[in-house]
Amino acid sequence: MIPAGSRYRGGPPGADWDLASLALSPQTVLQGGFVMARATGTIETARGQVAHLRRYVAMLLQGER
Repeated sequence: MIPAGSRYRGGPPGADWDLASLALSPQTVLQGGFVMARATGTIETARGQVAHLRRYVAMLLQGER
């Protein structure tokens, strides 16, 4: 998680992304996953997208400790 009093405002030093753009990504992935699940008739599509999202965010924040 990104703490409320983060030591940086935009994103990690040297990163080519910022926290605001990262905040929009989960909503986009979730909505798209639900649309695809409905179109394909299986919830597995949405579950797969959530799994990809979790791995992506973990990768971005890997060096944050």
